[in-house]
Amino acid sequence: FQSSDDRFSILYSSSCDDECDDTSMTQVIDFSHFNRSLGQVASSYGNEEARSVIESMERMYTHYQSMKNSTSVRSKRKRRLKRKKESFFVGVDVILEPTSVHLYNALLKSYAKSRDDDVALQAEAILYTMQQNEKHPNIESYNCVLECWSNYRGEDRVLRTQELLSFLEKSGIATTQSYNSVILSYLRGSTNATRGAIFATDILDRMESFYLSGKDDVMPNSLSYTATITCWANAASTASRYSQSLYRHRVRKQIKECLNQSLTLLHRMNQLGVQPNVRTYTSVVQCLAWKVRYNSRSDAHVDFIRQFQPILQSMKRNQVKPNAVMYGIILDVLGKCGAHPRQCDLFLKTMIRNEVYPNSFHFASTINSFVNSNLSEHDIVKHAFRLFNMCPPEYRNNVVHTSVINALAKLASIDKLAAKNATVLHNSMISSYNRTQLVDFKPTTLSFSSVINCWSKSKSKNSLEMARMTYNDLERWYMKTRDPELFVDTVATNALMDALARSASKHNNLALEC
Repeated sequence: FQSSDDRFSILYSSSCDDECDDTSMTQVIDFSHFNRSLGQVASSYGNEEARSVIESMERMYTHYQSMKNSTSVRSKRKRRLKRKKESFFVGVDVILEPTSVHLYNALLKSYAKSRDDDVALQAEAILYTMQQNEKHPNIESYNCVLECWSNYRGEDRVLRTQELLSFLEKSGIATTQSYNSVILSYLRGSTNATRGAIFATDILDRMESFYLSGKDDVMPNSLSYTATITCWANAASTASRYSQSLYRHRVRKQIKECLNQSLTLLHRMNQLGVQPNVRTYTSVVQCLAWKVRYNSRSDAHVDFIRQFQPILQSMKRNQVKPNAVMYGIILDVLGKCGAHPRQCDLFLKTMIRNEVYPNSFHFASTINSFVNSNLSEHDIVKHAFRLFNMCPPEYRNNVVHTSVINALAKLASIDKLAAKNATVLHNSMISSYNRTQLVDFKPTTLSFSSVINCWSKSKSKNSLEMARMTYNDLERWYMKTRDPELFVDTVATNALMDALARSASKHNNLALEC
């Protein structure tokens, strides 16, 4: 389809011309595939374009109805038009009638593919129009509206999907897609992540009970289980935000419950014969990672490896290979939970050997595992730069640069050139940003703070001056851009105060400035 108004006006004029040949009439007949192509029109040009297509179809259909019933033509023209009308009207009443359910469903499908904010309200209006015009919506119509509401960003998302699902259940026409849309609405927009996971699990339980009672139309599929398990992973992530509160033991208990629910759903999924995919296992591993992160034991990584083994065996049985997201979660857990950095390094090489190519997050996690280790300062910097050189240039973003600068901060107290090298590395990242204007290379408060931290630990004579200069650069960047990621926060201020405290003596006023 080209622009629908121009395209249909050309066809409209050619079909109205009594001297038109068979080719132009054949072009009109080709629009019997209109229903299948309407979604492509909407995805390419938008929903308004799809509406204009329907309006053009209505004008064409009205004209041909009037032409079909016309008697004010000469006998010769009448015979010629009769042949053309007969060739055109084959199946027209079923396929091209503007008020048919199939045409409305085609428009609803185009709305379901859209990500506009008000698309759910428009789809609801179309559903109401169908009911008013006595064109009874079928299950395909309701599923399209449910999908629109599951993608809706407003507060009424969950409530409206629940109401539509209740109506479909009472009517006895609900399908797997209907239930999946409601589960996805809990995944994408529940105010309380734990409550949303509980409700999603209840819906999945209803699906299983209906299916086991003989209703094959509501058999849970991979999306049903994966979305519900992801709800529990989001609940564990939300609970981790309160890890610094006085109720840390409750948070740990809640995260453990999220993991147990995820493993139970994975077991039920295998029992029902539904094939898990890599996203299913990734959500389960994410729950396990949150549980291990808040384990107070020093060998928490050993506990993670022990609990990960059954999940890995299940992946091998189902012939599911880990993806980059799962590798990233595992590397992050091993680096933060006491694993030896060489284990993380070996895991990164295994990832490359399995043709899963690492990105900036994987390299940064491996570098941080060396920074947080008990190796010597020179070994930490050596491995950090080795990994930095292994990282492809397009992945050397501000996170990777900051990790290497943190490694140089370990060496700054015994090597005067470490802080200078950190500044050079940070300036090269800024130059890359000025040259490319890519957000990945844009400096942040954390990168500036790491450089200030290097100078505060340095034994160089101008360490305090360089720390002040870096701090002033951060302030200028924030005043120029007003970017929240460049806000002068407590971390940057503490780093400068540390530099002042290390240089303070009874012969200067640095203590007062601090």
